Amino acid sequence: MKLFINDHYIRILSAGKEFDYSGHLQVTSLKSTEANALSGSIFLQDARVTDIRVLLEWIEKGSLAGQIEIICQSNEPAAMKEYVKKQFRIIEAAGGLVRKEENFLLIHRLGKWDLPKGKLEKGESMKEAALREVEEECGIKVELGEKICNTWHSYLLDGKRTLKKTAWYSMNCLDDANMQPQKEEGIEQIRWMSEAEASPALFSSYRSIRAVLENYLKKGKTGNETE
Repeated sequence: MKLFINDHYIRILSAGKEFDYSGHLQVTSLKSTEANALSGSIFLQDARVTDIRVLLEWIEKGSLAGQIEIICQSNEPAAMKEYVKKQFRIIEAAGGLVRKEENFLLIHRLGKWDLPKGKLEKGESMKEAALREVEEECGIKVELGEKICNTWHSYLLDGKRTLKKTAWYSMNCLDDANMQPQKEEGIEQIRWMSEAEASPALFSSYRSIRAVLENYLKKGKTGNETE
């Protein structure tokens, strides 16, 4: 589970799942840890539901400084994920990372580079929603590829804590002759970018969006869908 709350990244991993935590501060428990002692990248061993509860409280109170990445490896990942879901209203969405030869399609919305995505309509599957949203927001025709990952992004909607689960898929562009931004969705411009251009453009965007490109590139090297 890749969880993005107030631009902090929390990832819940099953015990035994391989993860390269070099460069991460290793912590065995949050019981004796102060929020202001955490910074950068953290690897939390043997994480429990009580730990995720503490992390959510710290984030809500603004106790964590800067952008923090916390990898929680746990023997009870299902219980941790279930606890998180119960704290929020869940909304489902889907989107795509579109390629045309060696370029990626990015949209510019609300002052940031982003990827096309949107909420599911009634009766839609994730795949159907992903295709529809990309084609509507960008005015192009695409074909669906493999799933990249899911992201979970939190925000306030009508004063309620909301968690948006977005399923991301790789896509190939079939026709971009009529490509144009969907202005009514706040999209200002669309641009094809090389990997060298897209990576820095998304670096200043939302961490959840940046993670999609990172996971796509990682999947291309390993051949495995990321958790």
